[in-house]
Amino acid sequence: MKTLFRIILVLVALWFGGLIRFVGDIQTMRQTNVAADAIVVLTGSQGRITEGLELLARDPSRRMLISGVDTRTDKAALARAYPDSAALITCCVTLGPDAKDTVGNAEEIARWAIREGVQSLIVVTAAYHMPRSLVELKRTTASFRLEPWPTRTGTDDPGRWSEDRRTFVRLVVEYHKYVFSLLRARLTEDIGDVRPR
Repeated sequence: MKTLFRIILVLVALWFGGLIRFVGDIQTMRQTNVAADAIVVLTGSQGRITEGLELLARDPSRRMLISGVDTRTDKAALARAYPDSAALITCCVTLGPDAKDTVGNAEEIARWAIREGVQSLIVVTAAYHMPRSLVELKRTTASFRLEPWPTRTGTDDPGRWSEDRRTFVRLVVEYHKYVFSLLRARLTEDIGDVRPR
């Protein structure tokens, strides 16, 4: 009985240590001002699209994919939601309606990037979602350079985890999803280094 109790304690300690490291990593993850061929936004919170459009405005020669949009959303609706970026949306944004989850995002992004002939991508998503997104993207876009651009708008801010119950629950759920994605990727193929810089 004592042995079982010790094993449980060790497992709990490993789990909690992994969670603390996960939270620490996403809190210290930085946006990098880098050049890339294109921008990809994984849908979720509104702040992700806003930051993607701001990045696109800095260099309108780039293209941008918003992956996982509602099938009822078209460019006209998006332009109404972001009127200051209407011209950019019309000329330079592609809407991806096929993805239903993060795995689907990665597959949709890979198809689009190959079709567009790009080699490097700025990846825009919430900070807490970035580690899993990079794992899934590495599985489908291994030959592409990925540059993380984590967002921390409102409830996407991982710094609130110790004071906001919803943020804490979201981080715990995302941590488990990340661990599952990482284990699956490591067992099935070599995806290289997926740590955000």
